[in-house]
Amino acid sequence: FTMTDFSRAEILTPNIFDHRTVMVDVYYPTLWNESAPSRFKDSIPTCDFINVYIQPIEFATSRYSCEDPIRSKATVMAPIVKTAEGFPLVLYHASLFGDRNENTFIAENLVKQGYIVAAISNTYMDQNVYINGMYKIVHNPGFDLNDPELIVKALEYLEGRAEVAVEDTKFVIEKLKQYNGFHFLNAINVDKIGHFGFSLGGGIATLALQRLDEIDAAVNFDGPNHGDVLVNGLEKPWMMIYADQFFHQMVMDFIWPTLPTGITFTVNNSKHYNYSDMCQGDLVSSRDGACGDIDALHMNNLLNDYTIAFFNKYLKGIDSDILTSPSSKYPEIDNFHSK
Repeated sequence: FTMTDFSRAEILTPNIFDHRTVMVDVYYPTLWNESAPSRFKDSIPTCDFINVYIQPIEFATSRYSCEDPIRSKATVMAPIVKTAEGFPLVLYHASLFGDRNENTFIAENLVKQGYIVAAISNTYMDQNVYINGMYKIVHNPGFDLNDPELIVKALEYLEGRAEVAVEDTKFVIEKLKQYNGFHFLNAINVDKIGHFGFSLGGGIATLALQRLDEIDAAVNFDGPNHGDVLVNGLEKPWMMIYADQFFHQMVMDFIWPTLPTGITFTVNNSKHYNYSDMCQGDLVSSRDGACGDIDALHMNNLLNDYTIAFFNKYLKGIDSDILTSPSSKYPEIDNFHSK
């Protein structure tokens, strides 16, 4: 979907008539069949993009293709499965300069477990945002690399973008509520909403949990925490999984005491990009030191199992033993805390 919020101006473009517009990819349970076209091709021309349009709803998706893409099992033009109670909604936000499809592995597995997932673009901060026939390039804030206040200004800039993304989240929820009847045949349970994200997106999910009444639970994959989260904490279920013990300890000192219930742990031998699909296959990120020694698929399974268990508990009321003690399948889990 392409969604435009006419109540908000787009502050990152020079045109004063531009309004905030986001792309949203929606994954939903369907009656899949082998004759349906795959969402992504097996082979893609080097350094090109794939764009898929699903009618009658505008639904575009794109991925990096300079390296081997993670093949998606999603299909186009597939009928949505209906249930009496509907499927809980889980939102996703990507990393800084990332791609809303960078955690397709978990998104699709959530759908298999009876969720609808909406991946939201942080327009002008994410790559592969295609609106009105054009790719929206990542905004350049024009920082001077020799500026002694560079770090402070960069952090302030990111804080501002996180605030905008939370407003995007609220807007997307309202739009999906409007679309629920006609487009989704009331398959979305709009009373049960979770949010997860990676890196900057994890911080956005956390801030949205604090700010928006609509969000019931959130998961942060190795991301910073924005706004006043470190000062005022959180009052709803939250799970944080980190590669870095320094940031984990910061959370334990400032946020953990405020949580009514939550889970947090680190994963040994993981690095930042392990918290996305980007360490699978021969992707460029696996060769630049951003991926740890942990097996990429094993790490994705770990994140998948814990994400599903967490949302099952707080959106469906289904408990799991791995939320109270580390799973024996994943000996890499360290610094585990649960309450």
